[in-house]
Amino acid sequence: DRGHRRLPRGAAPAFPRAVLIGSDRVEPWGPPTGHPAYNLVQHAQRLLALFEYERQKSVVQELSTKAGEDVYAGSYQLVKRPDGSVWSWSAWVRQVTNALIPETDYVIVSDDEDTTSRFTVRWSDAVAIAATDLTQDAGYDPPRWRYHGWPTEMTLTELRRKAVDPSTNPNLDPTPFSVTDARALCSFKSATHLCP
Repeated sequence: DRGHRRLPRGAAPAFPRAVLIGSDRVEPWGPPTGHPAYNLVQHAQRLLALFEYERQKSVVQELSTKAGEDVYAGSYQLVKRPDGSVWSWSAWVRQVTNALIPETDYVIVSDDEDTTSRFTVRWSDAVAIAATDLTQDAGYDPPRWRYHGWPTEMTLTELRRKAVDPSTNPNLDPTPFSVTDARALCSFKSATHLCP
């Protein structure tokens, strides 16, 4: 927890991903739920994502401004549960008509004019149910997903049926091991013979 605070300004974060290093490959390692390292590994993975998405967000904003495109680059947010586990979220806001949001554990679906209608769904449910409204935008690593406006009432109804309370739901799907993770490990370990 303290390690990320000690990074010098502008430094890339150390690689916070548990891996198994074999003679010919690097594989992600995720401890099973209940393992003493589970919360630490989940926290480290999400901290890496937070650093990467924040760096990416400023680039997305700069490029869209130069291109004359009005696009909202959403933030990757983290919340810590009382048990020490963490979960990430991004927001799908009705009043935003062109957004690129990060891939997170959960999506908060929100209408700023009616805050009582706010609800949260797992990322996997959001992309499955709203597949035509929330689409992965090619060229972003880590991935960003675009939406142009608000889902239909039918889609909203389906999303609401899948609403969850992430503060009481710690069993998250494991974060996939990405190309960014592999590159970060290779630079960190200088193990180019193991790199893809």
